[in-house]
Amino acid sequence: MQSYEPHYYEYARSAGGWESFPRREVLGYLKNKASSGNTILEIGCGTAEILGVLPTPMAYTGVERSAYAVESAKARRQLSNPGARFLVGEAARLPFR
Repeated sequence: MQSYEPHYYEYARSAGGWESFPRREVLGYLKNKASSGNTILEIGCGTAEILGVLPTPMAYTGVERSAYAVESAKARRQLSNPGARFLVGEAARLPFR
């Protein structure tokens, strides 16, 4: 059976952009709050595209239910954001306190 996950995440990555509403407001809020002591937890991070537009380095944890998306995020983002980590998980059952 063919997996449509790669197609879905590629579309999600290219759709819109960080200058569109409401992404622009979320990004503005995070940029104003970002400092070296803050940590961001993103539930439903997809392929963690937000890391491409946030200040680096940043302590970031992304949780996504798709193993494909998590592996893609790791491959694309961990080198440029060494403080980032990515986990496969569900919002209702987070793997930490």
